[in-house]
Amino acid sequence: MPPRVRLLGPIEVVGADGVRLAPGGRRARALLAVLALDAGRWVPVSRLIDGVYGAELPGSPRHAIEAQVSRLRSRGVPVEHGPAGYRLALDPDAVDVHRFTRLAAPAAPRPVDHGEIGPPDAREGRFLHDQLGSGGAEAVGETAERARSAGEAAAERLRAALDLWRGPALADVGEAPFAVAAAAELEERRLAALEELAEAELALGRHRSLAVSLTSAAAEQPLRERLHGQLMRALAADGRRAEALAVFARLRGRLDDELGVSPSPELVELNAALLRDPVGPAAPRPLPAQLTGFVGRAAEVVRVRELLASGRLVTLTGPGGVGKTRLAIEAAGEADVGEVCFADLDGVDDGASLPAVLLGALGLPAAGLFPIRSGPADATARLVAALADRRILLVLDTCDRMVAELAALLRRLLTAAPGVRVLATGREPFGITGEQVWPVQPLPPHEAERLFRERAAAADPSRPMTPATTAEDGRVVRRICAALDGLPLAIELAAARLRTLVPAELAARIDDRFALLSRGDRTAAPRHRTLHAVTAWSWDLLTPHEQRFAARVSVYAGGVTAETAAAIEPRPDDLLAGLTEKSLLQRVGDRYRMLSTVREFCAARLTAADDAHAVHARTFLELAETAEPHLRGHDQLVWLARLDAEHDNLAAALRWSADHDPALGLRLLTALTWHGHLRGQTGERAAVAARLAEASADRGEAYALAVATAAAGRPAAVPYPPGPPRSPYLPLVRFMTEGPHAGVEFAADAWSQAFARVAIALRHGHDGDQATAEKELTAAHAAFAALGDRWGRAVALEQLGAVGVARDLFRELGAVADLERLDGHVSDR
Repeated sequence: MPPRVRLLGPIEVVGADGVRLAPGGRRARALLAVLALDAGRWVPVSRLIDGVYGAELPGSPRHAIEAQVSRLRSRGVPVEHGPAGYRLALDPDAVDVHRFTRLAAPAAPRPVDHGEIGPPDAREGRFLHDQLGSGGAEAVGETAERARSAGEAAAERLRAALDLWRGPALADVGEAPFAVAAAAELEERRLAALEELAEAELALGRHRSLAVSLTSAAAEQPLRERLHGQLMRALAADGRRAEALAVFARLRGRLDDELGVSPSPELVELNAALLRDPVGPAAPRPLPAQLTGFVGRAAEVVRVRELLASGRLVTLTGPGGVGKTRLAIEAAGEADVGEVCFADLDGVDDGASLPAVLLGALGLPAAGLFPIRSGPADATARLVAALADRRILLVLDTCDRMVAELAALLRRLLTAAPGVRVLATGREPFGITGEQVWPVQPLPPHEAERLFRERAAAADPSRPMTPATTAEDGRVVRRICAALDGLPLAIELAAARLRTLVPAELAARIDDRFALLSRGDRTAAPRHRTLHAVTAWSWDLLTPHEQRFAARVSVYAGGVTAETAAAIEPRPDDLLAGLTEKSLLQRVGDRYRMLSTVREFCAARLTAADDAHAVHARTFLELAETAEPHLRGHDQLVWLARLDAEHDNLAAALRWSADHDPALGLRLLTALTWHGHLRGQTGERAAVAARLAEASADRGEAYALAVATAAAGRPAAVPYPPGPPRSPYLPLVRFMTEGPHAGVEFAADAWSQAFARVAIALRHGHDGDQATAEKELTAAHAAFAALGDRWGRAVALEQLGAVGVARDLFRELGAVADLERLDGHVSDR
């Protein structure tokens, strides 16, 4: 196999044996880059001299070029000499720049279509036309499945192109005379490919994952309008219209401040379209987009769909890592079941919070912001009411904890909501009458080997493993898959090792590691021990520094960003990259996550003296306390999004602090009080709030807030401390639970006083004084507007509307009374 040259990052040569070679000093690297950019073509010596030396000519430029060529040849780079100059004797595809250019060949450009905010089905034909050129029009009439397959192929091609980038192009020859313009052109091509990939992902309906990646891309390119427009469309399609509008507002401000220009007409029209569109109903959380192909199990997918058609509760059971989640996603994706909602229950260890978690997956709050006199009061009743008339499939993943509580909830839900179906994954059935259980088995040998080959090719595309490879490689693959019992997760972790090991070495290490398990009584040990052994083996490949870092990262239930990982390690970038390369971490946007099995394994490696949990809790306390005042001001949406992204980490910090540091936990709960109300998450935090209140020695405002949160909006004996309140939230909570005549004293800050006007207005409105209520609400709206609080403005406007309705009703009732009085007089006569 000929060597390969990489220019998309630090310049390097990869030999036929896969060994990476440094091509030499600065001049040698520059010469290699000039030749590689024209791989296979003759480059005149004069152009090489200009590109390598520019104005800094050596005494004999031609001899200097010859010397650099000799250095490259000594490292196995095939450089040929001829009358026309020199050339790199490689197929252009052996140079990552040319491979990238081929894979990222742009589709015909098209203007932004503001109708693309909706679901992808209506857009697949247009996407095909864009991606396949003139032949795409013929595909519009094909089935949606074929259209989606073509779209997937285009997206995969663009992802493969972008995966070739390891850093800035020509990174270590940036000062060479030729490099500035060449690097700028390549960077523009990269951004164009990124935008084309975003278009493909939008057409495929992957709005949620795309919004994450585009947020990072837009931050890196703050003036690139197409990226921002795509981010707006992804957010809007995910039901986050307010955030999409905020993206436009920020871009417009930057363009005006830095360039003195306005956004393009296309973006202006997109913004206007978002403003015109009415806010639709809350959207259920969709099935997560998958980054890899689905291998095997075709008959199982069909069978699970048949079970869903004939019954209303199907449970996929099996050991960890056997592929239950992926099978559920594939089966649900094409099932004829109406709406589909996905909820991951991993980490839910409190049965009382299950209804609130499911409401969150449905896009609904667990409790209202104001007490209501009718309708369901608790989260379970709200969940039943929300689903009573809907035709929907709930895909509940990782139902391994709280099995009894979840079984009781599902029994009630399936009884009260006849249009609901449930597809669950777990290690044991629920035991409910009517439940259909499908045990998910390990992959049979031929499918396990196919999975290994596909994942191995993804790990190192330079060494594809196909059924046509050598007989010895075939035997090695069979040995590896047999040793791993056909468990998909174990196979994927093992295949990732081919980035650094050849298959024979991989097989030898697996045999050594699993000797006891392979020869022992297989019925005596749970099947997950094989997966545990694979994870242990991956762990053993880490350096001690990486092991300590991985163990501490395992505390972060919601994953880490480079920013939050800095609390563990001051300079975490190399460690994050290393663990990602070794498949201990998965990168999604700017966040690094561990598979739940890997996280559990790593967490067991923490020592009793390790302060990882305390560091984690302090990190998210700092975030919550920093965010708290911003939740009442101009940056409300930005900080809501930041806290939403850390939902699982904040919940983990609360749970840990309830047992180990109640004082910190009370501070964290207090800082999250308003976020919980705005996001309808008070019910989720009720159980941990009760534990914090019970453990607290303090009986101040934080304790009272914990008691109120534990009550989850229900009337409760909250010990409100005497005297003027310091917290803006405690009076608000009291007002919400006790009503407008509670005589609540609000805090002195401007936000609390604005809400005090709302309270006064509601009290007067309740007593029939609509004029005073309208006056106070108008003043409250102005105060909230000055503070930049969108929620406060919405509350004031909503109540102003209610005042108008009440005024009209009172007038109507007065007319009816007059009519009755007149009718009575007529009857008397």
